[in-house]
Amino acid sequence: CSLPVNDGHIVVASLFGQFTCKYYRKTTKGVWLQAANPDFKPIKITEEMEFKVFGRYDGLARVGNGRNHEPFQIPKTED
Repeated sequence: CSLPVNDGHIVVASLFGQFTCKYYRKTTKGVWLQAANPDFKPIKITEEMEFKVFGRYDGLARVGNGRNHEPFQIPKTED
């Protein structure tokens, strides 16, 4: 990824050759990929894993009113 990736960014990453779009979380206990859906557990990234970040999601521009909903909160990791 040519742009820096920090805790809380949404990334497009490859994990064992499978692409995924998740929150990148960096804590004192390591690096995690966390889904926005709380039904899915965070994935801890280890040195043994085939892992690469391909890009970072920075936002979406909408024309018109867009959707009206409550602001989204970044999921918290278990420290």
